[in-house]
Amino acid sequence: PEERVNAIAATLRCPTCRSQSVADSESAAARSIRVEIARRVEEGQSADEIRTAMAATYGDDIQLVPSGSGF
Repeated sequence: PEERVNAIAATLRCPTCRSQSVADSESAAARSIRVEIARRVEEGQSADEIRTAMAATYGDDIQLVPSGSGF
């Protein structure tokens, strides 16, 4: 589960420092998001569900990897 949490956190931008992923940042916001990701992983949510939930909370610009939708 820890590897899965890190993999998901690596796809999200830290809302505080903006230049690092949630996986790399040591800010309080990034730590909080990692805890939330871990909780959701334990609940059995998919990576896409977790990223969608984080975008709903922090805005779409939290995504480091753009969605595959569009043209």
